[in-house]
Amino acid sequence: MAKELTQTGLNRVMWIMLKKLGGKIVIPEYDIEKSNVEDAMLIQHCPNEHMFVFSLHKVKDNNISNIIIPSRN
Repeated sequence: MAKELTQTGLNRVMWIMLKKLGGKIVIPEYDIEKSNVEDAMLIQHCPNEHMFVFSLHKVKDNNISNIIIPSRN
């Protein structure tokens, strides 16, 4: 059975990403507040490799049911 990330897990993911990016990333307020209904993120669990894979997608190009669309989630 595939694992799902909780909000605590997603917070930990952000911390790990920041650490891998050198500890700091600056995002303009506008980029967070604006929404693009075409953009989505897919989180997949790979049980054989014991990891999660995060990838960006265009909604119109995919028939994926478990995507995160920033403007709707």
